[in-house]
Amino acid sequence: MAVLAGTEQVALAYPGNSPGSGESAPDQMWGTAAGRSHRASADATSADGAAGGRSGHQQAPDEVSGESRPGMTVLDQPSAPPEPAPVEVVDAPSDTTPQGLVPERSEELPEERGERERTYRNPDGTLTTRFYTEPVHFKDAEGEWKEIDTDLVPRTAARGARAATAVAPGWETESTSSPVVFAATADADPLVTLGVDGARSIAYAVHGARPVQGETSGSTVLYREVREGADIELVAGGSSVKETVILKDRNAPTEWRFPLRLEGLSAADDGSGGVVFTDAAGVQRAWMPPGWMQEAPATEPPKGKCPRASRTGSSRRTAGRNW
Repeated sequence: MAVLAGTEQVALAYPGNSPGSGESAPDQMWGTAAGRSHRASADATSADGAAGGRSGHQQAPDEVSGESRPGMTVLDQPSAPPEPAPVEVVDAPSDTTPQGLVPERSEELPEERGERERTYRNPDGTLTTRFYTEPVHFKDAEGEWKEIDTDLVPRTAARGARAATAVAPGWETESTSSPVVFAATADADPLVTLGVDGARSIAYAVHGARPVQGETSGSTVLYREVREGADIELVAGGSSVKETVILKDRNAPTEWRFPLRLEGLSAADDGSGGVVFTDAAGVQRAWMPPGWMQEAPATEPPKGKCPRASRTGSSRRTAGRNW
């Protein structure tokens, strides 16, 4: 610790007491620092009463005593720090891109269903929602969303009862809002029955059809040689039927009649080649778009080209528009 000594000039400038002070100033040593060390020992500045310091601890203003006082709560201090908690070793998070939908492993969430959407929980924890251009679910009598399944299954007494008609041999859709029913043979009347809602339905037959047995595959039933040189293919949808008349050679019949059998509905031309079906209040309940023709791919010279007629809708009419 360095000790500085005043000079005579300073002493002369402030002789004795400070101006205006009523107290005596501390003694001042006068002299020179020549030959003195620039360092002081710790003993020379200790607070044990030796020269150069004060004896003992000096109380600072507003100092809080380390001793307990009345009204002061002294908390017990632990004698040793607590033991650390067990350490669990875990794998570091993966920085790979989420995998998303895995068809064979992702799980559908039925509570998230909508008429045209399905939501899946994926193995990596993400969710995937698929949207469709046509309905994939329908609400049952209890208001629950059910999956549409248009695969054809044999009709039974229990299933036939929902169509409000006598049970006849044939097939119907596995799970749809309204039943789509096909007869076992092409000469049945009706051949096709499409439920619209409640007691309303649209059905039709094929005039002059032979009693040929239908062949099913998934949602499709095929009646071969319904008339000479012609087959009929019917495909069930969630609330529709697509019919394709296949003319296999140039001698196949070109005029077809499809007698309608309607329950609670009336048919009328929509003015653009289609047919609309309305209820007693005039509300449209179903619609059949105009038919179209397509030439089959050529497999041999021109005589092998076969015309194909197709319509998509819920009912049929004759090629001459007499229905």
